[in-house]
Amino acid sequence: YRISAKTDSSIRSSGGSIIRVAQEIESEAMIEKLKSEMHKASDLLEFEKAAAFLRTIEQVKHVTQDKTVFQKSKGKSIDAIGLYREGDNLLISALEFRHRSLVGTANFSFSQSMQSDEEILSSFILQLYSLKKEGSLPDEILVPCSLQNSKQLTAALKELHPKSKLCTIRAPQKGSFKDLLALAQKNAKASFAQKAQKQRSKEALLLQLQEALKLTRLPSRIECFDTSNLSGSHLVASSVVFIDGEEDKKKVKLYHIKGIDKPDDYAALRQALTRRILRAKEEEVFPDLLIIDGGKGQLGVAKDVLKEHGLVHINVISLVKDKGRHDKGLSLEKAYIPQEKEPIAFPK
Repeated sequence: YRISAKTDSSIRSSGGSIIRVAQEIESEAMIEKLKSEMHKASDLLEFEKAAAFLRTIEQVKHVTQDKTVFQKSKGKSIDAIGLYREGDNLLISALEFRHRSLVGTANFSFSQSMQSDEEILSSFILQLYSLKKEGSLPDEILVPCSLQNSKQLTAALKELHPKSKLCTIRAPQKGSFKDLLALAQKNAKASFAQKAQKQRSKEALLLQLQEALKLTRLPSRIECFDTSNLSGSHLVASSVVFIDGEEDKKKVKLYHIKGIDKPDDYAALRQALTRRILRAKEEEVFPDLLIIDGGKGQLGVAKDVLKEHGLVHINVISLVKDKGRHDKGLSLEKAYIPQEKEPIAFPK
């Protein structure tokens, strides 16, 4: 496995860095502010944003309840690395203590890892500090188990950060440093449980969606298509991708429709879907579910395109939304599915 700088965003949400926020003002006041923002997002049907605020609240509570432990760093710069695993799934939590304060935390999740804890931690430490800027090594790195190659690791870190002092890697068995490590271990376990619960919730929602729409497979990858025209004549289509129920913003795509001079939503949709399917065949990455904005006509176009390319096994539906609430999150009224003559009605 490998880690990257992107992994460092695991405890961030629209509320910002939990540690920084928790230190700027009293935690209780911050929690009340976050709750208010969460309720506002929920009222606007922005459920993903509301869920992000809820996760931030839970993390603030978890971190600040142990703030007295921070004083045990004795003024040294210390990184405490906690590890929690269940089977071949694991989570590593890295806490940064500077000047008797907890100034940073990051969670890193890995799956299908059959290595021992010692092997994982050794590899993790090298990768983590190779990503950090020069001179950022702490005085001490605390780990939950003894590393036989700690001297070699220390030497390797010194080569990566020649301007830093030589750091010590150790597994404390007693004293204040053991308490700091225990906090990292506790955070790793709590974050693992939170992530596992989130995954179970997503899977349950996807199963409900599969049942409600009579899909032949779990819709782990959903691709949504819509067509429109700019300035009355320039036809475009757009697509959005959801992976395991969460939008992948990097996969948003705009299709400029070519060779069609007049407004024709059906022709524009056919062209956009054909281009997407041809690309999917090249990359061998196919959607589990296509969602088309429109009614029976748009559904028919999508079914034709899939049939032409031998992909009739891909689920497809079309949706008609409440036109008055397009900007208010989920606002579906009807879903047209191939197996039913009449659309499935959803409550507003």
